[in-house]
Amino acid sequence: MTPRARGAFGGPSGGGPGRPPGGGPRGSAAAQRPARRAWRAFRRHRLAVVSAVVATLLFLAAVFAPWLAPHDPYELAIGPNGEIAFAAPPSGAFPLGTDSVGRDVLSRLIYGGRVSITIGLVAALVAITVGSLLGAVAGWFGGWTDRVVSRFADAVATFPALFLILTISSFVAPSIVNVIAIIGFLSWMPSFRLMRAEVLKLRSTAYVEAARALGARDGRIMAWHLIPNAFPPIVVQATLGVAEAILTESALSFLGLGVQPPIASWGNMLADARSVTVLRSQPWLCLPPGAAIFVTVLAINIEESSGEISQFVGSRYTFPILLDQDGKVSDAYRVWAIPYTLVIDQTGSSQEIPMGPMGVESVVVELLNP
Repeated sequence: MTPRARGAFGGPSGGGPGRPPGGGPRGSAAAQRPARRAWRAFRRHRLAVVSAVVATLLFLAAVFAPWLAPHDPYELAIGPNGEIAFAAPPSGAFPLGTDSVGRDVLSRLIYGGRVSITIGLVAALVAITVGSLLGAVAGWFGGWTDRVVSRFADAVATFPALFLILTISSFVAPSIVNVIAIIGFLSWMPSFRLMRAEVLKLRSTAYVEAARALGARDGRIMAWHLIPNAFPPIVVQATLGVAEAILTESALSFLGLGVQPPIASWGNMLADARSVTVLRSQPWLCLPPGAAIFVTVLAINIEESSGEISQFVGSRYTFPILLDQDGKVSDAYRVWAIPYTLVIDQTGSSQEIPMGPMGVESVVVELLNP
């Protein structure tokens, strides 16, 4: 590329070598338009907004449980008459009543949400991390690596997920850490398939070839060029993974293989109310944890199905290209920003180019093949 052609990308902007003008694409008005459009679309989806508010309130209740719970969830509740309130119905002192041991149900519900939501988030994070790394490695290297990892994922996926989790849980000591590990390490297959498919699609793109031509290592290409661009569907899968992990934890705790009493979780609260006598005469023991699980999972699923989550993370990575004084490509790297390709020369001249279909590819090909 000649200096004259390089000047066509824009006049001097004072951004300096390798630095976008005005603080970079993150600070530009044009770069913020996709995020604003996604935010406006999200606000128009009223059900998604309500679900987001509900999910946020549940999360905040879990975080601030020690300050929101009216009583200690592990201490016996003392009624107005000075005696222990065993299986007391809802009242002013105990809004959701007490259980058969004499503990406040509302306090245990709040603390149980802290445990169940934490298990869901961490287990989903473990599953997404394992699946994304294995998928990126399999998709990028291909060959026998892809065949071995893919066949292993197929073998694990042939077993019914809940049955496999129950089987392994019966051989290990029940605990929060073990529940997280079991759910996380046995739920990575969907993330693996999504990441592998995205990497197979992206590895032949021109900007990946440009990174190869610049001498980038495999790890850098996967970390900075492939995984970020393949992440939007993974985020959607992560939201589903949180809901599935909460349901799985509830099932394990209900069967006595998950979180163990006296630690409160929504699953073992349901387990305490599974007898027919309790269901008929003390509905306040089963309805609150069941409703909490239902509302939480429903809010997460509505948020995912609204299709707006991936709009905030999809295609948000730019591909800045730094030109040396002779107009040759000297470096290529990736920053967190809205989808714009930023071309910068050593004089500080730059131009933001929207990353539409073949947007990045055409710019890279033009620079590598002047």
